[in-house]
Amino acid sequence: MNNGSDAMMDKARDVQKDISDLNSMAVDSVKEKAAQMKEDAANLYERGRSGAADMYEKGVAGATNMYEKGCAQAGDLQKQTENYIKQEPLKAVLIAAAAGLAIGFILSSRRSN
Repeated sequence: MNNGSDAMMDKARDVQKDISDLNSMAVDSVKEKAAQMKEDAANLYERGRSGAADMYEKGVAGATNMYEKGCAQAGDLQKQTENYIKQEPLKAVLIAAAAGLAIGFILSSRRSN
């Protein structure tokens, strides 16, 4: 009977060891999957950050380009206006006076309302 109970005890120990080994394998597998997920998340974050930085740089470059074009166009318009005033000083003064009168008329009619 002792042999039978010893055999059962040995079998129980073997089962306990198998369960312990399976548990260790499961924990190791979960750790590996967690590490892989962490790495994947870090890669995804980096791609997103890099893409956002690229979009920001393109936006800044576009805004800078538009600003520079606007400044150049304003400079051209200023030169054209200066040239017109030099070529047609009497017309320029009359146009300015007419514009001043029109603005004054509009503003005075607003005040009376």
